[in-house]
Amino acid sequence: MMKKYILSIGVFFSVGNPLWSQTFEMDKISSSKPVKVSGGINANLLSTYGMNNENSPVNYYISGYLNFSFFQSINLPVMINYTDRKVALSQGYRFNQISIHPSYKWATAHIGTTAMSFSPYTLNGHQFTGTGLELSPGNWRIRVMSGRLLKGQHEDTLNTGPTFKRTGYGYRLEYNTSKFTLGTTLFKAADHQGSLPQQHRIFHDQVLNPGENTVAGLHFSTLLFKRLQLSGEYANSLITKDTSPVYEKVKLKTLASAFHTSNGTTESGNALKLAANYHYAATRTTIGLGYERVDPNYTTYGGYYFVNDLVNYTLNFNQQVSGDKIILGGNIGFQKDDIKNTKLSKQSRLVAHIHAQANLSDKLQMGLNFSNFRSYKFLNDTYSRIERIPNQVIDTLDYSLVSQTLGFNILQKISKTEEKETSLSLNSSYVASRNIHGEENSGKTDIINSTFTFSMKELKSRLTYLFSVNHFYNGVPGNTISGIGPALGIQKGLSEKVRISLNTSVIRVKNPLSDSNYFATNAQANMQWNIHKSSRILMNTGLVRNQSNVFFNGNLGYNYTFN
Repeated sequence: MMKKYILSIGVFFSVGNPLWSQTFEMDKISSSKPVKVSGGINANLLSTYGMNNENSPVNYYISGYLNFSFFQSINLPVMINYTDRKVALSQGYRFNQISIHPSYKWATAHIGTTAMSFSPYTLNGHQFTGTGLELSPGNWRIRVMSGRLLKGQHEDTLNTGPTFKRTGYGYRLEYNTSKFTLGTTLFKAADHQGSLPQQHRIFHDQVLNPGENTVAGLHFSTLLFKRLQLSGEYANSLITKDTSPVYEKVKLKTLASAFHTSNGTTESGNALKLAANYHYAATRTTIGLGYERVDPNYTTYGGYYFVNDLVNYTLNFNQQVSGDKIILGGNIGFQKDDIKNTKLSKQSRLVAHIHAQANLSDKLQMGLNFSNFRSYKFLNDTYSRIERIPNQVIDTLDYSLVSQTLGFNILQKISKTEEKETSLSLNSSYVASRNIHGEENSGKTDIINSTFTFSMKELKSRLTYLFSVNHFYNGVPGNTISGIGPALGIQKGLSEKVRISLNTSVIRVKNPLSDSNYFATNAQANMQWNIHKSSRILMNTGLVRNQSNVFFNGNLGYNYTFN
């Protein structure tokens, strides 16, 4: 219990005198309006034809932001996002949401459906419905949250499967001075036993059981000799896979065990990250060493995906040459997986994350990036963009495990006069990913995207032409899909208030597995009418044609902002 009090009691003492000593600034109150309202709203009517789903042909989307300012001292922002369309997103993420974020000086609250982050190893951006606080009195930095992470449900769960109702709470407490930072983190979440009926606890031939998770962490940073920065973070995560009372309690001796009731299904995982960086201002050089170790199957209920079962030893560097014309940076090191020697196949490899940016002249810029560190990302490749229905909600949490990325871009401005600007650009990327969903967990995908674009702007007539050639290659398990084709974009300002654009992409797709070649087409027409400096109407229509279907989409939107 002593460990529990040490980690918890700081929350109460940290806010002592500073919290209650703050008063309203009377000069602001006497000289300002009592209430000032600002914000904006977006309203859209969307019609889609050609899709076989449960949605009606016409749906609406509403998003808005309102901020109520009281005496220029207290702010009360309100955010809303709502649609009557049925949106199926992964990870139990809720598209319809409303949140309030009142703030005064160093205190901000989050109320409603929102998200917070404590660290990459504890609470890391998971959506929740509840309340949160961010406080920064003096040298203290405090974050607190409590709410529902998952809704208990067993209907409309094709993406996520049935889920127990899951609630959680936690805090991150930090003391920060100009010389050092010292802090602690606690996050705890648990499933509610009766929130999912027994008859719905089977998904993909697996039995679902209520679980519980507790994560405790410590972190620090300090600056020595005004140049050497040291930092570190350690986290311990305990996950009980089945909290049913049939299992006997067991005692564990870990950082998080003081807050967790363990039994025979409890697993413990650790994550540790250390870094030392030395900055030499005279040559604009930063160099350092890094160490990271994450146990196998390390995860928490506070994040969506975690890279685990690895040890990284890295050399970090950043160098500016000729002012800021050339910037080099990244990490180079050694990575080892299967750190507990439990797998038949093991891998030790050189790893690197390198980025370079060169501003060679006013007309020529180049960039290069490479990484073979493992990470989770949403893949928005060319093939998906062309065959995607316009204005549809994109599930950006549908991640893939990425093991290697390579990107290159170059921009050459050909000419620039008072009447015309022309330029050429090339953007190319390669991604090696591993699907993490369902039975395709072992399937590796290689994705190559390239776009070559010629741009011409006629400044006096407000006319812009964009001509591109797109190429993609998707090497999926057991098959390869590739394609190449042109794209044309035209933008025209009809007046100071009205602007129209037309964008068309056509790609010839080759699919050897189905022995088919077909043209995929994506055409969109858009108009923006600025009625007033604070309001505008947007209209767009889209046509998507793939191998077997044709989809039509129309959208009418209104945007209004005010101060």
